[in-house]
Amino acid sequence: MKQKVKSLKPGDWAFIAAVIIGVIAGIADRMSTWLVWVLIAIGLVVGILMWAYNDKKNTLIASIAIVILAQWGPNALIHAQTMINIMYSLTIMFVPVALITCVRYAVSKN
Repeated sequence: MKQKVKSLKPGDWAFIAAVIIGVIAGIADRMSTWLVWVLIAIGLVVGILMWAYNDKKNTLIASIAIVILAQWGPNALIHAQTMINIMYSLTIMFVPVALITCVRYAVSKN
């Protein structure tokens, strides 16, 4: 029996790319002001793309999971500064995604 392969939407690709960019930004080890604003802008773009492709529930769950992990994870990683930086960069990027998705979920009629 052949299974149908689900193709990824542009919003899915943006979400995956945002995680990769967040990891790279965390490894860079320098969270300058312009980098923080770039991460916020990427988060807004990902949130809008996910809004456009109507993938509310999965985006909301994934964004909140990343933000929670990134906020409480560093407590267990006190001596791993690179991992802490990665967690913080993911938080900066995915808080806007979660906010946009929450608003979309709240105003939707479905």
